[in-house]
Amino acid sequence: MTLKYKLTANLVAASLVPVIFVAAIAYGNAKHSAVNATLSNLEAVSDATVERLERYRRQGGDESKLWSVVRDNAALGERGEILVARRQTATALGAAPEIEFLAASRHEGDASELSILAGRESEVAIERALRGENGRSATYTDLAGRPVFAVTRYVADAGVGISVQMPKTEVYSSLSSLRFALIVMAAIVLGFCVLMAYITALSVAVPVQNLTLASTQIAGGALDTPIEQVPGDDEISALSHAFSTMTAHLRELYEGLESKVRQRTHQLEDALKEVTKFQQAVQYSTDSVFITDREMRIIYINPALEKLSGYRAWELLDKTVDVFKYERNDPALYLELFAVAARGQGVESDELINVRKDGSEYNAEFTFYPIKQRNQIQFFVGIINDITQRKREERAKSEFVSLASHQLRTPLTSIRWGMGRLRKTFDQSTLSPQQTKLFDAAHHAAKQMADTIGTMLMISRLSSGKLKLMPQSTDVAVLLQAMNELYQAQCVLEQKQMLIECPAPCAIQSDPALLKEVLSNIISNAIKYSPAGQSVRVNVTQHGNGVTVAVSDQGCGIPAAEQGKVFSMFFRAENAQRMPVSGTGLGLYLVYSLVTFLGGSISFTSEENRGTTFSIFLPLTPPQNG
Repeated sequence: MTLKYKLTANLVAASLVPVIFVAAIAYGNAKHSAVNATLSNLEAVSDATVERLERYRRQGGDESKLWSVVRDNAALGERGEILVARRQTATALGAAPEIEFLAASRHEGDASELSILAGRESEVAIERALRGENGRSATYTDLAGRPVFAVTRYVADAGVGISVQMPKTEVYSSLSSLRFALIVMAAIVLGFCVLMAYITALSVAVPVQNLTLASTQIAGGALDTPIEQVPGDDEISALSHAFSTMTAHLRELYEGLESKVRQRTHQLEDALKEVTKFQQAVQYSTDSVFITDREMRIIYINPALEKLSGYRAWELLDKTVDVFKYERNDPALYLELFAVAARGQGVESDELINVRKDGSEYNAEFTFYPIKQRNQIQFFVGIINDITQRKREERAKSEFVSLASHQLRTPLTSIRWGMGRLRKTFDQSTLSPQQTKLFDAAHHAAKQMADTIGTMLMISRLSSGKLKLMPQSTDVAVLLQAMNELYQAQCVLEQKQMLIECPAPCAIQSDPALLKEVLSNIISNAIKYSPAGQSVRVNVTQHGNGVTVAVSDQGCGIPAAEQGKVFSMFFRAENAQRMPVSGTGLGLYLVYSLVTFLGGSISFTSEENRGTTFSIFLPLTPPQNG
């Protein structure tokens, strides 16, 4: 059953009940009015009959001629009648009839032959009158047992009872025309309700069916399907308008999506064209390489990265570089790396931990840099290398250095203590020049070894994360003055000079012990590698966010080909190794590590045989995680 027929049936059923109810009430009221009118009429006839009967008796009328008193039936319809009767007394001859009928309006003359039908179930109205009960009732029957409306009177002086009665069927027959009229009217009203219900159902069902058909077509992809607007301001009209608006928005979104898809497809095609040559170069590289577009969405990964990560290429394509993020790494580190790359600079970090598809972790060296064309970034190239083994070796080396340093410190302390005791035991005058030279050489070697062990221990603590930053207000001018006093004797002995230019005071928040270690190493190197008669200059410049300490010498300088290794562990330039100056190659590595730990940075400029200037920037406040 369609919606319009369902609505029609429901509306008809809803209207049928009140129609029947109203018709029933109307018929009931009409019936009640007819009964009341009939009984009132019977009462009037009864009263008139009693008056005529009493007047007839006063005039001495013959009892056998009573019919003339009751013969007027004009007000009693076709079958209504007036009965006059009395009770008979018993005779010696036997039982006589209980009731003797004296007159009946429908029986001219003697009415004695009338009798009450035997076997009746209801009481005859005349019996009620003979009992002396006056009134009206609808619960009695006539002589033949038919139900009647009756009004009874008892005339005590005459000893007679009067029953004025009318058959119920005759009274109700007057209502048949009304009943027919009500049925016709109900049918007309019901037909009108059916028509209105059908029209109403059409006004609801047709728009809903049209919307259903249109939504089905739209769901199938026909977004240009027109939506018929329902006129008016009702809910159906509002629904059709809302559906039309929604479809229009959906069409716009779809068209916009299609445009974006086409644009994205063109971008991918352009990017693929640009990176095709690069792909060919890295396809068989042992480095794990991926390429992204300008929005940092992956458009290529090489087989080495598939092998390293455990992911197939199709699982990573068109995903952003966020896919390489791992929760164990600091989110701020990723933000910094990708932000720097987006500004057109290459970045790298060896402090990341990556996770493979199977959940296993590895230490990763991450390099990410842009490829530009006409000063515009075209795509990005990322390189990921597994450095787990390298990190493991570095930790092992650090642990070895720490262990070796601790093991060497104890015997070295004993050696230095023993040398000191021997020197005090022998008087200077008792030692020959050769013996004095040996004592001095041994003392210098022991001191140098102690310095080396101290450096190794500090590097070990830095690498293992055991070194703690203890920041406090530190005056750089005071520290440099202490350095001047510490190296004054050496400068005089080697005919060198240290010149310091520093505003006083020059306070920053830093760890004074670590800062002293940094300055001591840099200034010591400058003095060692400067020739006799030359000066070492220390210049301090204050900035809004920190200070810069520049240490310049006029020594042998650093060859250009080796400058990239200056801060590597155990590195010494070739020209420095040819000089009669001892060194371990740990000093500048320690300086670089400590400056980074303090939140600063270090750089240098150098020219071979002309000298070197190291510039150290120190922030006003050290990092919180130091």
